[in-house]
Amino acid sequence: MKMRSIIICLPLVLVLAGCQTTGQTTGQGTGSAPIADGKANLATAESKPPDQGIALPPGMAGALFGDLSDGLPRVPNLGQTLMLDLLLQSGYPDDPEANRRVEAFEKGEANWEPLIDLGLEKDSPAASVAAGMVLIGANDGSADDLAKGVDLIKAAAEAGYPIGQVFYGGMLLTGDHLPRDTEQGLEFIRQAAQSGMPTAQLMLGTLYLEGDLIQYDAEKARQWLDHASRGEPEAQALYGLMVLRGEGGPSDETRGAALVQEAADRGSNTGLKAFAEMLEFGNGLDKDVPRALAIYQDMDRRGDPWGTYRLGLMAKHGRGVPQDPEKAVALLLKAAEAGLRAAMAELAYMYAAGLGTPRDPKRALEWNRRAADLGSPLALFNLGIATLNGTGTEADPAAARLLFARAAALGEDHAMVTLAEMMEQGQGGAKNDADAMAWLRRATDAGNTLGAYRLAARLTVPGTTAENHAEARKLLEPLVADGDLDAAHALAYLCLNGLDAPRDAARARVLYRMGADQGDPVHQVALAGLLLDGIGGPPDPEAAIALFRQAAARKLPESYFGLGMANWWGKGMAQNRHQACYWYKKAARQGLVAAMGGLAICYANGDGARQDRAQAAYWFRKAAQLGGHDEKKAYANYVMNHNPSDQEKREATAFFQGAAEAGDPEDLNGLGLAYMLGQGGVAKDLPRAFGLFKRAAEAGQVNAMVSLGLLYARGFEGQKPNPDMAVQWWFTAAKADNPVGQMHMARMRTGQFGAKKNLKDAYYWALVSLEHPDANPKFADLLKKILRYCESEEEAHILARIARDARAWRKKHDGGEPKAGS
Repeated sequence: MKMRSIIICLPLVLVLAGCQTTGQTTGQGTGSAPIADGKANLATAESKPPDQGIALPPGMAGALFGDLSDGLPRVPNLGQTLMLDLLLQSGYPDDPEANRRVEAFEKGEANWEPLIDLGLEKDSPAASVAAGMVLIGANDGSADDLAKGVDLIKAAAEAGYPIGQVFYGGMLLTGDHLPRDTEQGLEFIRQAAQSGMPTAQLMLGTLYLEGDLIQYDAEKARQWLDHASRGEPEAQALYGLMVLRGEGGPSDETRGAALVQEAADRGSNTGLKAFAEMLEFGNGLDKDVPRALAIYQDMDRRGDPWGTYRLGLMAKHGRGVPQDPEKAVALLLKAAEAGLRAAMAELAYMYAAGLGTPRDPKRALEWNRRAADLGSPLALFNLGIATLNGTGTEADPAAARLLFARAAALGEDHAMVTLAEMMEQGQGGAKNDADAMAWLRRATDAGNTLGAYRLAARLTVPGTTAENHAEARKLLEPLVADGDLDAAHALAYLCLNGLDAPRDAARARVLYRMGADQGDPVHQVALAGLLLDGIGGPPDPEAAIALFRQAAARKLPESYFGLGMANWWGKGMAQNRHQACYWYKKAARQGLVAAMGGLAICYANGDGARQDRAQAAYWFRKAAQLGGHDEKKAYANYVMNHNPSDQEKREATAFFQGAAEAGDPEDLNGLGLAYMLGQGGVAKDLPRAFGLFKRAAEAGQVNAMVSLGLLYARGFEGQKPNPDMAVQWWFTAAKADNPVGQMHMARMRTGQFGAKKNLKDAYYWALVSLEHPDANPKFADLLKKILRYCESEEEAHILARIARDARAWRKKHDGGEPKAGS
């Protein structure tokens, strides 16, 4: 059964007396305790709940938290209602005076003041909390009443009374009537939760789940909701949803659905809503749209706007009822006017899109703002999109980022992904890679597939670790199983380049085939590349060319480049470098950097196009502007060696100087060449060139070893010739199979530069260099002369053995040690 996210938001309503609360209340419930999932008991002092705990009076948990799925109309007089319940809980039915005052209040014959006096007369923390709540909630109360009420609740909290701890901790968390102190507020609520109070456990779990007032922690949220679910049906509903989604622990659709259904049976409105949606979509339960429809209709008859809202969505999509956009608008408007923020956000979409009603961007913006004012995550996200794009309002990336942050904090997973993207790019605020990753992880935990894909992409950028790649695989595998082609492409990359597992090119072929068979041009090009070169299976150039051509029909520049490569090397078709240049040019004009480099080489070498230094420099420069380090280096190397203009000299030298400061060995070598030859806008400076070559050579740059050896052999100002050091560096370059280093070794061993003569070595390295596939033809005559000289001086059978060793070297291409002594 394919999982879909339950479309229920979970905002925490920390409501204190006198503040407005949501209208739906939830009873305590006495259902059986859910089975723990193995992570309920924490090893630290975070959670030590006893078997029995103190609970708020029946109905108070719902009055405090309201309906956890959406904002609804508010009910007043929570303080008075709570006081009555707390007085009754404290044994006041046996007090005739208490009964008289309560009865007078309930009949409307007296106000709340006699009840406060009653609470203050009794030495009971319950009565103190009740009196404090009424004092705080009095609409006409004075500042003295407010301060007195806060002090009463604080005293009860500090005395260890859990209900007092819940209210006082809530005030500290929200900064309501007190300076905000998140740490102390959380500690009071934690103490109440650890005492076993289900309401406090529900409160703590929801705080961790939302990550708004405190740091999001799915594992702790799940643990506390598990504890609370024994006494609070709302907690059981939330815990069941976390189990169903695999948030904060293992996923178990069957068990999660059972927990939600039981919570609904125990009176949880959140559970009932989630249960109905499970039936509607088949999440964790057998799909039963008629039964879901019946639940929504019953809720609508009872005046619950959530049922009206869901009926509107069913009419909009034609799910369980005939599709009727106009009826959908009427139902959504009814639910929105009743104060349901989810309906407001959906109604805004209908007005924006012109579905079931004339298009009306102003009304759309109005309803989105009303829903956002009530804390609707979806409306905040929609407002963020409108503000980012300047739709119906002025474009403002900074304001959009704040809206996305608010929506993300309230659990809107699409906002989490968008916020992460803005943080990665530094859009609308400072760049923050760490927070971007954190939001992508949270979106992934919430079941957002785009978030999972983006997180996997971040885990596989250059410089990441094998552990990162392993995590990315775990994220991508389920997406691939659901047929996500982007995930298949990313997983294929890991199969080819992953650090955490052996290369698996055969599976990469299978993954690319998924998209190629569906006509996806990106997958077609990727598969064609493997088929062209025989990677992951037998080569099939003809099939590769067919795939390139299919993608080319969709004008994908990578397909043009692939056809250019096939023509360049003659794979799957006759070699035709003029045609290759044609395809490179098409791809380069569409902005493909790799094709720009290929086209530049065509012009530079006169291969496939007439030789044209200006065109070569243009395309090298264009690639450098759009590409990375390698493209900039190619441009710098080209212009440095082709009579550069003053501007080109400055550009090339600036590149090498900047890159050399970062310590890149190849760039140290490039700058060294500029100083050795006096090119690139710098004066000839052999000591400085020597220092740069030495740094690069010591870092393993082979060309720098060759140049360093030359300076040692010849000597320069301040540096006498040192043939032994020249031999050392040329020998190291020769072993790395550098043909110039091998050529210099052959020269040195004939006794040049004052080095010790060794004709066996000279003969060996002359052969190895002469047969190198990249040997410079200009050296051929010199190397042949060395061979003839050695043949005239050494015995033939010795030279024959050395020749066999040299050929073995060239055949293996392994850079092994020479057989002759050095």
